[in-house]
Amino acid sequence: MTQGKRKHPCDLKNPSKRAPPATCNKPNGAILCGDFCLHEGYNIGKCVMRRTGKACICSQCEGW
Repeated sequence: MTQGKRKHPCDLKNPSKRAPPATCNKPNGAILCGDFCLHEGYNIGKCVMRRTGKACICSQCEGW
């Protein structure tokens, strides 16, 4: 039986659990997103465009 390869922490990009949906639409949304992600234990948070609009996405690594 083969097991799946474990993902590197930099490959994990998760939507913020605490950030309200409209966070990234605010003028200071990028800063707020980063703060929410830091409180969730991630190193960085970015606002990215999704099909449903902008979303706050958290990751452990910069440069993604």
